Amino acid sequence: MNPQTKKTVLVPIGEGFEEIETVTIVDVLRRAEADVTLASVILLSFYRSIIFKIFIFHLFNKFSIFIIKIISFFHNEFKQIKYNI
Repeated sequence: MNPQTKKTVLVPIGEGFEEIETVTIVDVLRRAEADVTLASVILLSFYRSIIFKIFIFHLFNKFSIFIIKIISFFHNEFKQIKYNI
């Protein structure tokens, strides 16, 4: 094939893709001498998932510290009441 007429093809891969379908499409395109580029959106989803988990962990951690402070406060108050009686 003439390099000037060589086609470039972008094959997007989404979450839940079937490997055999992707390999088949890429194989057919490469046999037709197309320049094939695979693009994945999975990595972006993966990073979003990690960022979300970190955010949730951070919120949970802050909430846990808040709960511990409340428990500590009431525990100290209870001790004062207990000894003042």
